[in-house]
Amino acid sequence: MRWTYLVIVLLTLAGCSKDSPAKFDSEEVRDSVTSAMLEYGTAWKSLDPSRIAAFFSTDGATRVVDGQTVYTSQTLRSALESFATTFKSYDGGITENSIVVMPLSSTHAVVMSAFEDIFTDTSGKVTSTKGAQMTVWARQANQWRIIAMQTAPSPPVETGAK
Repeated sequence: MRWTYLVIVLLTLAGCSKDSPAKFDSEEVRDSVTSAMLEYGTAWKSLDPSRIAAFFSTDGATRVVDGQTVYTSQTLRSALESFATTFKSYDGGITENSIVVMPLSSTHAVVMSAFEDIFTDTSGKVTSTKGAQMTVWARQANQWRIIAMQTAPSPPVETGAK
């Protein structure tokens, strides 16, 4: 059930694509989405809710983390603001060699990646988790935006104080 939502999105996007493989530059899509994914990771390191939320589509909804929570652009920003007040630092993230981009068209791509998150809360407690995530990106107004996300994290591990 965890991946069902994204499989439906992928099938919908693939069926709606007007570009045939010969009509778009898959290498350009791969490179530009990889760049957007790395910038998204950098935004997370800042713990700035506005910077992180800027990578998500403003129309529609995004399903993240547990596969059941759906965020609109407003509720996503509120969740990120709450998150940013709980944690004082973030290390880890997504590295370029863990990113696999699958271009679907000139305007849509799917990304599979591995991550390792290490958060330190305001009391100094360090929590880490590793996992995989799938994101669906859409080019909107010449910017790549996340339209769907599903993560499969391992259970968080408290590693003590920093």
